[in-house]
Amino acid sequence: MIQQSGKIALSSPTSRYDSTWQHSNTLNDITTEITTNINGEHYDFNIKGKHNIAWKEASVQYTLTSTTPFGKGQLMVSHLHRDSSMDTILSMSHNSKNLFTSEVHLKTENGELIATGNLLLKGEQMVVIEGRLKTGSQKYVLVTLSTPFESFRRLRTEMEFKGNMKSMTSSVSFELQPIVRKIRLSSTFNRIGGVSGNVRLETRYQQLPSSEITFSNRPENEKSRTDIKVEYLPGKIVSFTSRTLLDGQRLSADVSISTPFEKLQRLTAGITHDPSVKGCITKVVMEYPEGKSYYAELAVEYNENYQASVTIRLPNYHPITATLSHKGTWNQFLSGAYLQYDKNGKHQLDISFHNGKSLQGSFTMKSSLVEDTIASFSHSGNRKSINSNILLKYGKNKPIKCRYRNDKCQKE
Repeated sequence: MIQQSGKIALSSPTSRYDSTWQHSNTLNDITTEITTNINGEHYDFNIKGKHNIAWKEASVQYTLTSTTPFGKGQLMVSHLHRDSSMDTILSMSHNSKNLFTSEVHLKTENGELIATGNLLLKGEQMVVIEGRLKTGSQKYVLVTLSTPFESFRRLRTEMEFKGNMKSMTSSVSFELQPIVRKIRLSSTFNRIGGVSGNVRLETRYQQLPSSEITFSNRPENEKSRTDIKVEYLPGKIVSFTSRTLLDGQRLSADVSISTPFEKLQRLTAGITHDPSVKGCITKVVMEYPEGKSYYAELAVEYNENYQASVTIRLPNYHPITATLSHKGTWNQFLSGAYLQYDKNGKHQLDISFHNGKSLQGSFTMKSSLVEDTIASFSHSGNRKSINSNILLKYGKNKPIKCRYRNDKCQKE
């Protein structure tokens, strides 16, 4: 037992102050008494504490009471610890009126950790919190909080996960009454036999009750098929489907899109690309709206000669064809271009060049919009003997010729 005491006194011509105190404590008790006199006014302060520790039961109890001129107060603490649970209680009162009482309980049940707590406030108002945690192959977290306040009545959030890297499901939800209605987001993922999954949003709002995205990719008849579906409102679905085949260097793919929109209910498209050592052919077909098709083809050939052609077919229009060709080397070549966009709309351009004993070249342009244009030139000889000719012709007019020999130029 430990005891302590003391006294202090102060005086002046106008006032007097004195105070005495006694303090003692044992293994389980503590007591402090203070007596104070100020100008004839008497004040007593008493504090008593009692605690009990039971190591075997793993429990602790502590009580602290105080008596002052301002009233009587009490603080109580209780803690009990077991192998699979733990309980703690804390309370405080003033003049026999409860200020608050707090309880915390923790336990393990069926592999789940459960924590609950409550706080009793002045006026019998209760705040309650609960948490749940589960680990392992199935993971789960739940937190709820309830209060007596109108602006914050209930909070609830929940998370769940199950599976592994090949197959898994997860979800999360949130609710805060009365501010936020319940919102739930869930997802699945699967990599067995392909890849598939979905993400779904559910709410209690009339404007957005639910929304979902699903996707999958799997083999189908030697092709790779991909499906994506977006349901942005119940019954309002936008879907996308594609099939792809890669056979060596040859690629073929088709795509279809369907929507609830009146101007884009369905669209289909396909593409093939077939490369080879000497060139490639690429074709694109699209149907939109249903019954109206669009076609485009690109063909490229390169061996000794170079040639490329583009063909486009549109609904209610004459096919459009464009061709480019080139043959030869930089010393001798023949190049041409051709375009046809309707029955009468034709354009053709040819360019030739030769560099040998003589230098020769020509330019020819034929079009349904303008008169034909032809230009050619030739040059041969040396410093002593030069022979150069230039020919220009536009439409049906008389051609213009220019011939040069040594220092003479003749115009016809």
